Amino acid sequence: MQAFTTLLRRTAVALGAIAATTVIGQATAQSITLSGATGNTCTYSAMTVNPSGNFTVTCTSSSSPGVFSLTAPTSLAISSTSTSGQVRINRSGGSTGAAEVGFTLSGTNNCTSADSSVSFADGDLAFKTITINTGGSPGTCIVRMESPSVGSLTGTNPRTIQVVDPNADVTFEFSDSNPLSASVGGGAVPITVLRGGGTANSWTVPISLAPSVGTLSAASLTFGAGSSSAQVSYTPPATTPSSPALPVNLTLTLGTPTGGASGQNATLGDATHTFTLNGPAVGCPVPETSASTIEAAFASGTTLLLPSGVVKTFVLPSPKFGKTSGEFWMSAGTSTFPVGTPYFFEVHINKCKGLVQKPATADLCYGTYSTKTGTWSRKWYTALIPGNTSYDTIADIKLRGCWAPPSEGPWYVNIRYTYPSCDPKIGAMCGWNYQWKNGTY
Repeated sequence: MQAFTTLLRRTAVALGAIAATTVIGQATAQSITLSGATGNTCTYSAMTVNPSGNFTVTCTSSSSPGVFSLTAPTSLAISSTSTSGQVRINRSGGSTGAAEVGFTLSGTNNCTSADSSVSFADGDLAFKTITINTGGSPGTCIVRMESPSVGSLTGTNPRTIQVVDPNADVTFEFSDSNPLSASVGGGAVPITVLRGGGTANSWTVPISLAPSVGTLSAASLTFGAGSSSAQVSYTPPATTPSSPALPVNLTLTLGTPTGGASGQNATLGDATHTFTLNGPAVGCPVPETSASTIEAAFASGTTLLLPSGVVKTFVLPSPKFGKTSGEFWMSAGTSTFPVGTPYFFEVHINKCKGLVQKPATADLCYGTYSTKTGTWSRKWYTALIPGNTSYDTIADIKLRGCWAPPSEGPWYVNIRYTYPSCDPKIGAMCGWNYQWKNGTY
């Protein structure tokens, strides 16, 4: 039985002159017996075999009328005629039989066509063009296919074409997808500006950077006829500048556009884009212990000894007992450090090993502290709390601590001391006492 089953699956079976045939026969060793008229060929599509050795072969015709899809541009100019192939109906997946596909036009532009259908001959797979004449005012032209005489429809239907005035006034503005940050020593980042309105003419738009930290690839953007966007790139400095202090907010500004056709006006939409230039990672050591070990070590408070200026990095642990937040405590009362100034420590929870720098205003994941009494703590939150108006948005959480969801991690706790006399190399053992805790949620 195995031998003839395999043979059936690989062989085209000659059956009758009908599109679907059921044949029953009796198998003998290494052979198959079929009965019925021959003359047409169709391809095996299914087979069943009963315990007595009888089998049923279902054979379907390989011919198909195919499916029909609609292709159209996103825009056409007012008072114009579409070109060959711009708006077309395609046939694919089969070509058996002649076919006719109707279409309708609607929308606010009052576009028209001399035809209302396209025709395909038997065996014809070439696309058919719909010629559209657009009206004299901007608007929409909606093309909809109707059910074909054979086969079926597929793909997007209808298609909406924006009919535009290519000499209409234009607007230039920064794209919403532009980057919000760059880093010293990092690669160039693209800056995109969009053009809305007329697209028939060329324009030039100046662009400037302030403060001038890093470089732009060009002092202006050029929009060729037909283009809806243009780009320049920003390259951050290779090394940390002496000023301004990082991170710093940089602002890109668009200037007055020039070009276009006579009488065509240009305006600016969102003409400024601000992003943050961050410092580079400072080459901190790889975390020496896992998050769970850190929690155990700091469970009841442990003094962390560090030389002045050295960054210590730990993996941020996850909150325990189903909590959505955690807390990192410092107890100055049990810390150990010698007499001398200046002294302070910095803690920064972020996604970069070794990154400790004062960030932009309101980044409460960073803190600088210089106290020998009292306590300090920093909370971090891993999930929103629906229904709690103080913790149900990221903005709310950032007012109260660090937003550090695991899906955006891994996250690190970076600690640095500034205390010239605090250096084990010269026998001064000093540091602050830390403890991990779970938050209230």
